[in-house]
Amino acid sequence: MWITGGGHAKWFFVLARTDPDPKAPAGKAFTAFVVDGDSKGVVRGKKEINMGQRCADTRAITFEDVVVPSENVLGAPGAGFKVAMGAFDTTRPGVAAGAVGLAWRALDEAAKYSLERKTFGVPIAAHQGVSFMLADIAVNLELSRLMTYKAAAEVDRGTRSSYYASIAKLFAADAANQAASNAVQVFGGNGFNTEYPVEKLMRDAKIYQIYEGTSQIQRVVIARELLQRVGQTGSASLYGFYEHLLSSGSFKPLIFLTGDSMKLILLVLLFLLVGVAHAGVTEWINKKIINPIKRPFVNNGKGRTRYQRRAHRAVHRVTG
Repeated sequence: MWITGGGHAKWFFVLARTDPDPKAPAGKAFTAFVVDGDSKGVVRGKKEINMGQRCADTRAITFEDVVVPSENVLGAPGAGFKVAMGAFDTTRPGVAAGAVGLAWRALDEAAKYSLERKTFGVPIAAHQGVSFMLADIAVNLELSRLMTYKAAAEVDRGTRSSYYASIAKLFAADAANQAASNAVQVFGGNGFNTEYPVEKLMRDAKIYQIYEGTSQIQRVVIARELLQRVGQTGSASLYGFYEHLLSSGSFKPLIFLTGDSMKLILLVLLFLLVGVAHAGVTEWINKKIINPIKRPFVNNGKGRTRYQRRAHRAVHRVTG
């Protein structure tokens, strides 16, 4: 099996079948190990020449009668599959971050080139077809960046974040590939030449749709997590809001609530918050805006006359 960075790695995370029963379910058949790369029997194959990401020393790693001490077991024996799936919640945002960086570089290169290259006497950036491609890269770049931060924040909070990790990885990877493709298009024929940097970006981008689970696998995970949430709560967004409250330590007394009772309590709280906010804003508007304007007109006639005279003098001073 080819391993990215296999030529440099000092340690390997290994998922090995420890239950000899071929009918054993995956959730109980595998155990996770940390294996020292210098252990006897660890064999690194030749460096593979890949389409892109060539600085990553990719090699096949084989194990021949490798002895692993018991203290190198991650989690419980037989729980390796769960350990591996949980690790993706942490590693997929990292892949998304790499894709964001690539898209950022693609935008920088394409934008600079579009200002330097001229056709018909003007920079190609002035042509709508080119500017729209740059705009598309920029939009997807910023959305990818924000989603990556969201997934990373979920990891920092210690919450189970498969949903957000997969969304970030899927969107950022697809955005990076589109950004690289658009950058090559902006460069035109030069973009196809190795003297310019964007062809490398296009080659490097593809692996982000494969790393840590393909884009198709991410869609499977996203759909599964989404439907599970909706099935439990009736609303993915409400469940996410409730989950955030619990993970942040707020409203701990609500932790026992589930289903309709949870939604009812949160709905009441939401209406109360909106009501308080509305009352506060209304009072401020009345005090600071409406009353000062209205006051001169609600006084007696004498007051109105004084106000009108002052207004007339002010206008006269301004207009001369």
